[in-house]
Amino acid sequence: MGIPIVFLHRNVEEHVPYCLQQAKLSNLASRVILLGTAENQSMCNESIEHDLIKDYCENALEFQKIYRHVSHNPYIYNLFCFQRWFILRDFMKQNKIPRCCALDSDVLLYTSVDTPDFYEFSMEFSWTTFCTIEMLEAFCSYIILLFSEPKHFSRVLSFAEKQGDAPVSDMIFCDLFHHDHPEFPKSFGIFSNCFFDHNLNCPIPLPLTQVELWDGRKKIYLLNNQLYCKKVGSDELLRVCSLHFQSSAKLFLKHFFSPAFSTLTAHGSSSPLFFDYLTCQWVPCDL
Repeated sequence: MGIPIVFLHRNVEEHVPYCLQQAKLSNLASRVILLGTAENQSMCNESIEHDLIKDYCENALEFQKIYRHVSHNPYIYNLFCFQRWFILRDFMKQNKIPRCCALDSDVLLYTSVDTPDFYEFSMEFSWTTFCTIEMLEAFCSYIILLFSEPKHFSRVLSFAEKQGDAPVSDMIFCDLFHHDHPEFPKSFGIFSNCFFDHNLNCPIPLPLTQVELWDGRKKIYLLNNQLYCKKVGSDELLRVCSLHFQSSAKLFLKHFFSPAFSTLTAHGSSSPLFFDYLTCQWVPCDL
């Protein structure tokens, strides 16, 4: 059995079942678990497990006492972005899960998570991460330290300002966590022939590998039922392990649900396609 894949989500939203099912389709041997609420259990079919956030909230509620809100996002939303790491840690401890892949509910997964090479891709992205209980223990302790000590929180504010006056979010904490632990491996989700997407709306940050864009977003190719990006100035393809449909990109998410790919190539054609964001269609192309 592969390592579990865990989502945390509190609401009922149309895009979430696509993400749950895509994770399962790509990992038939793994448990796919939604930590949610009684209201959103309906988003899970028989292949998706559901558990309740409220049963793992004790330490998350303790953290709320020291949380400081410095974000344009709503208080409850941003608070939960931090609380979820305490909830996930306690869920894993109580259920004796030593390692998992944790995904945001706007991430579509296209690869097996039971791949040891990926395990060290940990706490770089808050939306796609492989984590052990030990790593979550360290990260939760780090969160508490930075919120508890004024001198440390001042450093958080300074770091966020240098990032372009970014909100104080768990994403900022992930960046600082790795900055303060240079011994941790850092890949930005990019491996020799594949990558985990940080944000469909954005190019990969320089000086890392650059891929083609289309209408300001990553240009995604479909070839033989597999998604790829193409390196700039090269014919080399990078296999897509995941796509992160942040913010406005959620409009496109359902078009990237893999069961639809077979209908696009129903006549046996192996010709490549790419996704045109302007028309929301997969379009024939050359590679």
